[in-house]
Amino acid sequence: MNSIPRDASAPTTPVSAASLPPELRKLVGQVLKRCRLWPAERKDVEAELAAHFADGLAAGQSVQELMAQFGDANAAAGLISRAKIRLRPRSWHARRIVVRTTLAAAGLAIAVYGGLFARFFVGTPTITRDIRQEINAPILAIPANQRAWSKYAQALAAINIPKREKETDESGAALPPLNAFDSIESARANQAGVKLVREAAALPSLGYVVDDPASCEFVARQTERLNGNKGWQTSHFSPPDASGPAYGILLPQLAVFRNFARLLAQDVDLALQAGDGAAAGADLVAMARLAGQLRETKFLIVDLVSLAVGDLAMSKMREVLTRNPSLLSDQTLDQFAAALSAIGPRQDLVRLDSELLGFDDVLQRSFTDDGRGDGRLTPAGIRLLSQMSMGSRPENNASVGSIALLPVAATVGPGRKQVRDLYVQYLNQTKAWAERPAWLRGEATDFDAFAKLSSNEVSPFSFVALLIPAFRQTVFAADRFDTSRAATQTVIAIERFKRRTGHLPTSLDQLVPGDLPALPRDLVDGQPLRYRTSGAFYTLYSLGSDRKDNGGTPPTTESDASGISNFNWPIDASKVNVDWVFFPFTKPAKTAPVP
Repeated sequence: MNSIPRDASAPTTPVSAASLPPELRKLVGQVLKRCRLWPAERKDVEAELAAHFADGLAAGQSVQELMAQFGDANAAAGLISRAKIRLRPRSWHARRIVVRTTLAAAGLAIAVYGGLFARFFVGTPTITRDIRQEINAPILAIPANQRAWSKYAQALAAINIPKREKETDESGAALPPLNAFDSIESARANQAGVKLVREAAALPSLGYVVDDPASCEFVARQTERLNGNKGWQTSHFSPPDASGPAYGILLPQLAVFRNFARLLAQDVDLALQAGDGAAAGADLVAMARLAGQLRETKFLIVDLVSLAVGDLAMSKMREVLTRNPSLLSDQTLDQFAAALSAIGPRQDLVRLDSELLGFDDVLQRSFTDDGRGDGRLTPAGIRLLSQMSMGSRPENNASVGSIALLPVAATVGPGRKQVRDLYVQYLNQTKAWAERPAWLRGEATDFDAFAKLSSNEVSPFSFVALLIPAFRQTVFAADRFDTSRAATQTVIAIERFKRRTGHLPTSLDQLVPGDLPALPRDLVDGQPLRYRTSGAFYTLYSLGSDRKDNGGTPPTTESDASGISNFNWPIDASKVNVDWVFFPFTKPAKTAPVP
């Protein structure tokens, strides 16, 4: 637009555009429309343009000449707008800068987020390891005639629910059906099954293939049969998902073997009643060997079930040696002690390294793989994390805000290598803590710090917190088992010493090294287990979780018995004045129900 000349002598009274010819009036309207100024600024511009054109007309110029001199309306509007905007207050210009900067930043953020969003949702995990194959390969390499599972399966099929001699109590009320594994009647009615279990326990290998569809279906149907389901043969069975994550591997054999251990324990009671030392000895050795066989599948939960079976075996052995020690032969005592030792040394009782196998499987199903052990979180990983932690209920779903953060978390959050390194760090820290003698260990290890990493529901670190089971509790379980094992082997050594010499040892030192490789230690204080003699009788005990010597006083209730040996939760020493007594065996009464 050309400049707008003004006559210095022109009147200062504002001129209205309405007085202009239609062509010029239209031109002014176009300029004002394109200016997008404040109302007051528009009035000023209208007055200036009207005055400019009025002056031209008064000077004798035609409408066409004035329009040609004025030029393009859009260009003029732009020049006028910039001139007027420059005259606005500084505060307005400051706000304008802030708004423009904010909008630019928001636009950039949206663009970046869009890129991250696309990058996140195109990421896919690559499954390169078949964890089930890795677990099963060593088992399948064992010769079939050395695997015990087929014989255990025969035993399970041979077990039946016994019938009561009387179906009603004294009042005439119907009694509930007996369990197939938890009574002397069960043992008496299932001698064929007991015999098969003993034979299976004598084999060198368990030979159970994990997630074998035939074995899983067999166990499921037999379990329904023993639960009294009349339609057990045709009931629906869902086969295991062979392509699913390792944490979903089915382990139905664990319940089977716990039931077999309970049945053998009942058969020990039956043998005690009958004075049958051969049967009692065969049952005890079978229980101890079964505990060792279970460890063939390297899962932490399997190790814990193995310890539970071993605990039951040791309890029954101490009971027999208390009630009728002459029933058991020297060979039985030696075989039982050897089976306990074969379960493994203290540091291997719970194998934390085995958990890394399942963790690696989760990582390969959740992160991309850059070929160098690293990668980023994927949508598949978030779904897997949700399945593991939140369940399928709506109230457990991640929030919208958390979902929106997924692309950012996958990009700037920890990668596959960092998450794995953290898990390995935790394992190593736990192992180092566990390998210290219990009485020197203390409670200084900060296990909870790792759990705090899962505070963000979409954080890849959540995998670490989710897949770290109660490692501390497993360490205490190993402590308890190893102490009980040392005590049981000591009781066996004392029995052998007594048979050989005709009297009790005056101290446990007399058993080392001939009958025992070393003195059994009390995990409470590191001192030898307490050994007290009184004539032909003796007491062997640990201080227990109240950490004080109560002279070998045994607990009288099951709750006290559980508390005195639970070093993870020390009991109140002012309320329970008992010790963890291994010999003589006493069976505490069930805790009376609270009124």
